[in-house]
Order: sequence, then C-alpha cells, then structure tokens
Amino acid sequence: MTVNDQGKSRHQDVVQTVVELFLHAGAEGWRVGIFPHERHDADAYGAAMSMAAVLESIGCETVVILDTTLPPSLVDLPLLKEPLIPELGDLLPELDLALAVDCHEESRLGKRATYYIEAPRRAIIDHHLYEGELPPFSYIDDGAAATCELCFVLIDAIGQRIGRSLFTNDIAILLLAGFVTDTGRYTYSNTTPRVMRQAATLIERFSIDLPMLHYHLFDRTTLGLLQLRGSVFHNAQCLCDGRVITAYIKRETLERCGVQDDNLANIASDLRSVEGIEVVLLHVETPAGIRLNVRAGKNFNAAEFARRYGGGGHARAAGAMIKNITLEEAIAMTHRDIAQALAPSE
Repeated sequence: MTVNDQGKSRHQDVVQTVVELFLHAGAEGWRVGIFPHERHDADAYGAAMSMAAVLESIGCETVVILDTTLPPSLVDLPLLKEPLIPELGDLLPELDLALAVDCHEESRLGKRATYYIEAPRRAIIDHHLYEGELPPFSYIDDGAAATCELCFVLIDAIGQRIGRSLFTNDIAILLLAGFVTDTGRYTYSNTTPRVMRQAATLIERFSIDLPMLHYHLFDRTTLGLLQLRGSVFHNAQCLCDGRVITAYIKRETLERCGVQDDNLANIASDLRSVEGIEVVLLHVETPAGIRLNVRAGKNFNAAEFARRYGGGGHARAAGAMIKNITLEEAIAMTHRDIAQALAPSE
C-alpha cells in the first residue's frame, strides 16, 4: 500500500511527517546519506542530488552514495555534490539518517545496502509499487510519475515551512530530468497532471534549455550505440501471435560496440512502438547475470512479470537480474513464462 491508496489527507500527513523529520535533521546538523537505486537513472540521480542540496540548505551535512560512476546520458546534469562510491574505494562517514530515493527495496541498493541498513534512522522517497504497511518516514506514492515529482512536493513544503523557496536553477534541471525520463517525455500513461504543473512551474521560474536537456538525455548517441541498436532490431522476433516482441544483447556485442549496459533503457521502449505489441522482453548479458527489461501496454503488468525473477518496477516498465543462468536458458525461460502469462484463462 502507498499514500496513493490512502486518500488526500493521509498523503498530506505523510508529507508533513517527512518534512518534520528533515527540519529536525537540519536543526540538529545530522549527516544524511542519500542512496539512489543501483544503476541510477535520471530520476534517481535527480532526486538524490536535489534532496542533497535542499537538506544542506536547511542545516544538514549530506553525502550522496552511488554504486558506480555516472552513465554518459547523465554527465551533463548539475553535480551539486561530489558523490561517494564505496565500490571504488571511497570511505563512508557515520550517518545519522539514511535516505533511499527512487527505491524502497534494500536489494536494489546492491552492496551499499549494508550502509543503509546500519544507519540509526531511515527514510524513503519512492514511486514504485509497495505492498504492505508503510515503514516510518516513508513517502511512497506509486501514483506519481517520478520520484522527482515527490521531491518537488517535499521541497515546496519545506520552503513553505521556513518561509523561503528552496528551488534553484540547478534543482529545476535535475527535477525536470527525472520528469522527462520517467514519463518518456510526457508520453507514458504514468504522466500525471501534477507533474505537468510542476514542470510548467519550473520552466516559468527558471532559465531551462529544454532542447539541450532532451538532447543529452535522449538523442545524443555514438556510432557504437547505433550499431548495437541495429543488432537488437535485427535479432528481434515476435511471439504469442504478435503480442510479444523479444530481443537480446550479448556481452560480446556490448564490448565490441563500446556501449555500457546503462545506455540501453531506451531500446526496450523503442521495441514497444512496434504495431500490435503488448509486451517487450529485452535480455542483456552482463557479468552479473542476464538483465531482463520488460515493457508493457495497459493490459499487462510488467512489474508482476519481473517479480517472477526477483525484480520489480512499474506496471508499464520493469526489470530483473536473472543470475546463474546462460543467455540462451534465460531466453527460453522467459519465452515459456510469457506464453503462459498471456494464455487465455479457462
């Protein structure tokens, strides 16, 4: 259950509870560690960096803790705080509060989960589906288009409490990056009126080069990435009477084309545009296992399908890491499972 399921008054209560926590943290000078999910995207990164800046402005000390360096699509976004990357040898200070953004599952933090769990206090800002009672200090709303949409609500609420706006030009760019990527440039069904109003507010108040932001996040490419996309489109095939399109990327293809695994999110969405397709299965061979990207139309739940393999996400876009299996075995398994999932019930 999320605040989206509990009505407007409950939503306001949750927001105020989290705001009170942050104001108390600022008054006490707490050190807050901010943890976006592993393989952070623009929404996770934008949420982490914007909240770090806001919490610093009200008296906290913050550290943004990543699992890897920035993917190419994010390197031109504002870097408001030099992140720490434990897997590259960075040492983490003791934390007073750990804040997970764009995820609520400790498993999505990877090796950083231990640091998050060991913090004396924890909070969450997330828009992924959550089942069960909300943990304390958790602002989880699966009706939101992006976690950055929820960060906007919190930043605005904190500003109202202290009597001054905390939005800046850099924060506006970071939030807009989360908006446009998680809504597919406002074309996905998860796009909300609220996120459109928030975007309009930021564009009115600040100097934002939207064409350049979209170019960096969506359109900039390399010859290697173009060649990789060609390989994927070439091996794509339809299943289940044309309702499913499936494709794969071998590790050797990634290496030959010089493309990082982080650059592949849009390929699955491109496959979704094939006429008549309801479900996309993109299999990516990585050193850690087979990464499955699932995209779906309104009649299929991508997150529910991904949970078969220990993953999750949203109803329209989800993923999972399938370990201890070959690419061929993973493809055979997902093909069998999707056929069963789409089979008419008796």
